[in-house]
Amino acid sequence: VPFIDTSEPRYAEIARLMIETDNWVTPWFSPGVPFWGKPPLSFWAQAASFRLFGVNEIAGRLPSLMVASATIALAFAYLRTVRDLASAQLTAWILATSLLAFVGAGAVLTDPFLALGTTLSMVSFRLAVLNQSQAWGYGFFLGIVIGLLAKGPLAAVLIVGPILIWLCLSRMHWSSLRSLPWLRGGLLTALLVLPWYGMAA
Repeated sequence: VPFIDTSEPRYAEIARLMIETDNWVTPWFSPGVPFWGKPPLSFWAQAASFRLFGVNEIAGRLPSLMVASATIALAFAYLRTVRDLASAQLTAWILATSLLAFVGAGAVLTDPFLALGTTLSMVSFRLAVLNQSQAWGYGFFLGIVIGLLAKGPLAAVLIVGPILIWLCLSRMHWSSLRSLPWLRGGLLTALLVLPWYGMAA
């Protein structure tokens, strides 16, 4: 179906202009009018899809479907690890059939990217604490990077806020925060996020 609402055509046009102008730094609302309302991660993904598959509705929506599928797979893998197969399957089924998630997976939006970033950070945090895993520790910071480049500082609030509340209410000791590679993870986050934010500013 054609792009609907106001967001889909606007975001698809921003991605199309990235290809047309070969400018992957500045999102353009229209030629000569920059769009600073959202960071560029979803636009980069949509522009890459347009370049690979042509400028059409399916190519514009494909990145959202891919990251929504990755979010479901991540939730499935997490529940399979900490619970059991039945819980993992039920979680994947609920996520895949929830109206908002279903619509978001088939639309040119930034929200599926934000959902992937927050899910990756939350899952990685929990598994890093449980398994004392450096790899999951870096996953926590990668999720923050995805969120910051998809939706901006809101992502950090959505990730850090619930974790702080959980630490306060749970029996987990605050020393569990040592499971994360704060220095290297923070440097990785800065390395991947600050160049675009510095240019945008």
